Amino acid sequence: MEYKYWFLVVANVEFTRSQSERCGGPGHQVNRCLVQKDSSCGRYFEAKNKLFRENIQISRIFTHHDSPFFKSAIPVTVEPLPYNEFSPFLRKKFTQGQRKIDDETLEKVFEMANNISGDIQQLCEVLWEVTSEREIIGMNKLKSALELIFSREQKSYENYISLLTAIQLKCLMAIAIEGGKKVFSVSFMKSAGFDNPSTVKRAITRLINLNILFESENEYSFANPFFRAWLPHKG
Repeated sequence: MEYKYWFLVVANVEFTRSQSERCGGPGHQVNRCLVQKDSSCGRYFEAKNKLFRENIQISRIFTHHDSPFFKSAIPVTVEPLPYNEFSPFLRKKFTQGQRKIDDETLEKVFEMANNISGDIQQLCEVLWEVTSEREIIGMNKLKSALELIFSREQKSYENYISLLTAIQLKCLMAIAIEGGKKVFSVSFMKSAGFDNPSTVKRAITRLINLNILFESENEYSFANPFFRAWLPHKG
């Protein structure tokens, strides 16, 4: 006789976004109480946004001695996936859908998504949507795919912009075009039209606080790579 066992798992996605209060606060206490009383299922807590994965905030929730969630979970970090490891899986999925994606296009997908698996899959999903069976997906399909993402996310992009001053938007646009590695260099300041590095510093601080940018290895990057692609597209 064959037995099958099922185990329910509840996913707490964007956990840090909803738990941004101090460790030990009332929100944490209530959530910990609910989790502890429910022994019928397992739980995992996901910090999906790149900002939060690189922030110590989610670690503090589970490692700080004042937190109700202290020592209640095992942290697992999902790093960016290299092209040679993830691309065979994606090719297989396209093949199963009677599509073929060429090397140059798939490499560009990884580049645009900064090797982040969720963003890669989002771009692959829209490439699927804008193509048909037995079609070879080339670079010419990327524009249509991005336009589909833009149409879906435009409201959130416009909401971000509404929160920015003219100087902050100018700085953000410059990073979208020039990149975020040398934002205090003479060449960046000149191309962006700034004279004072402190002006750029204040603008970047605001953009980080709004979760639009994050800093990693001395580079400022967009939390949403498609927002970066939309800014020059918007003009």
